[in-house]
Amino acid sequence: MKDSGNRGEWVPKGWPFFQGIGKKENQSLYKSAQDKIVYGLSYRVESEPVWYRGRNLDLHILRIDSWEYTIQQDSNERPVLTISFLDRYDARIPLEHLVLSIKVMGCPVAVTRHSARRVMLTAQLFLKQISAGQIPDVDNVLRIYRVNPLQAGQIPAAGEENKNTNQDTMRK
Repeated sequence: MKDSGNRGEWVPKGWPFFQGIGKKENQSLYKSAQDKIVYGLSYRVESEPVWYRGRNLDLHILRIDSWEYTIQQDSNERPVLTISFLDRYDARIPLEHLVLSIKVMGCPVAVTRHSARRVMLTAQLFLKQISAGQIPDVDNVLRIYRVNPLQAGQIPAAGEENKNTNQDTMRK
């Protein structure tokens, strides 16, 4: 996927969640001298122009990853969140309707109004923490925002029905 626009700047149109982030990629590190492990959390955004409902918009794919490296050169890398969404072209359209896909910890998640909003708030927290040079506890944040796939019944997997949430009716 090719990046459109300025490589260093990123401001998706109509998304107040991401105001002030600005960078298309960033990372934060924490070195534990006691454990001899380097912990990291990073994000990267790829944007591509697409034609959607008669409009030229940008499709954004936001990927947040965590990783750790030991002094013995062992590594543990895992995807935290992957979200694809479109620019908001009309202020009357709820932001959740422009989220096209969600993956949490590598697991596909059904896109509903509730899951999309919770995942976007979670992403906002991670991006702000990374930009501030901090590394939050990933599992704890996912649990608090109720998006951790290990929490049974919190977010339906893609293809499953969840009777507690409303499915988007505007998707076509």
